[in-house]
Amino acid sequence: MSEGEDMADHLNRFRELANQVESLSGKVKGMEENKLVTLLSLNLPEFYQPIIMALQSRTQGLTFDSFASRLLQESARREVAHIPHPGQGQMNTPTAVWAAKYATRG
Repeated sequence: MSEGEDMADHLNRFRELANQVESLSGKVKGMEENKLVTLLSLNLPEFYQPIIMALQSRTQGLTFDSFASRLLQESARREVAHIPHPGQGQMNTPTAVWAAKYATRG
């Protein structure tokens, strides 16, 4: 994901690529959910690490859709709170404790 890129656009492109890989592999069943979550988490900017760690540590069997939904929520929260991305001025990096609390909310 590029700095400043829209999360929804990134998730759509990621899912499209995953679908293309699935169609090329010839398998009837798609990629395992945990592999998709891992690949997506490795493809995000570092400032998403607190929320990624919180989600992965609290949820067994984290699905791609639930992970993507939480990432969209975090992206929207950052926009509303006007938290700049690195390179755009001071960044208010949430702590791991905050991320864990945020991740456990509905």
